[in-house]
Amino acid sequence: MLASAKNMNPVKNPTKQTVILVPGFCEPRPLLWPLRLTLRSPAVVNGHCTRKVRIFKDRIVFRDLENSASKLRQQIESLLKEPNHSVAIVTHSFGDWVARQAISRVLQDFEGRDAPAISLASIAPIMTASPIARGLHWLGGDVISEVAVMSNASRASTNVTFDVAIPRLIVWANVDVWIRTMELEGNALLEIQHIWASHLSIVLHPRVHRSVKKFINGVIA
Repeated sequence: MLASAKNMNPVKNPTKQTVILVPGFCEPRPLLWPLRLTLRSPAVVNGHCTRKVRIFKDRIVFRDLENSASKLRQQIESLLKEPNHSVAIVTHSFGDWVARQAISRVLQDFEGRDAPAISLASIAPIMTASPIARGLHWLGGDVISEVAVMSNASRASTNVTFDVAIPRLIVWANVDVWIRTMELEGNALLEIQHIWASHLSIVLHPRVHRSVKKFINGVIA
């Protein structure tokens, strides 16, 4: 079920922004190095905000999903405790599922208060059941925790939207045999793009790098 959304009140003119890149299933961290390099420059954005970019450290397969979401949540909350700090999460594939669980919990903690300055850029995200994951699940059942989620439409779509609307960018690959796209109800904080790329090549695509950079620059303007 898609949750209703309320407007968020982000930090105005933040002086610091941390970008956390979250890899997908069986995705080596070096695959995100080109994107990290693009987002690192310049170190000072819009003349007033310093930016740091890091890759979330976690197992790429056989994850303890509860632990992964909790660890990312703790990192986000730790950064948000700092004054005038904005956090941008950039994900690929299954990394988006992990990030959505973490962000949802962070937003629950802010219920009744101004929403934190969080934005989410999702590159070829897992939002519904994956045909290939269903095949892997048929062969191995729930042995691989990530496959157990990706093969189940209900679990894969958990927290596709949040109770509080945050700035979001979703980039779909037009030639993607791994995942299926999902149409989300549009709102002023949601941007959706489609790129001619495969599930893996999209994270290396220069156009995607430019789009993500423009997006995360925009949320601190």
